[in-house]
Amino acid sequence: MIVEIEIGGWEHECCGRQIAGNDLVDWAYLIDANGVRQETHHETRAITGRVRGRVAEIDLLVDGSRVGVDRVPSGAALSGLDSASDDAVVTRLSDSADVTISAEARFVVAVEA
Repeated sequence: MIVEIEIGGWEHECCGRQIAGNDLVDWAYLIDANGVRQETHHETRAITGRVRGRVAEIDLLVDGSRVGVDRVPSGAALSGLDSASDDAVVTRLSDSADVTISAEARFVVAVEA
């Protein structure tokens, strides 16, 4: 079963780790007013559910559309605080790091649960 989880915002910027295809994840989530599952590791009193599994696909949300990418950079990389990592991601449409993103970026991660 594939479960889609949205990642980003202040929680990921604060302390989110890099996520790549095939990674094993164990995430708590909230369901927002639009029915979207939002990963959380701070809002523990409001957890709606949990998903455990392997990352199958990652999309960057851009102007209401989804662009397939290779990874979610760490929050520190997105904030410019991690010199060992960068905020560029590779889209599935090319072989180059052609999308540079900001700390406010949001991603949808499909997890094979």
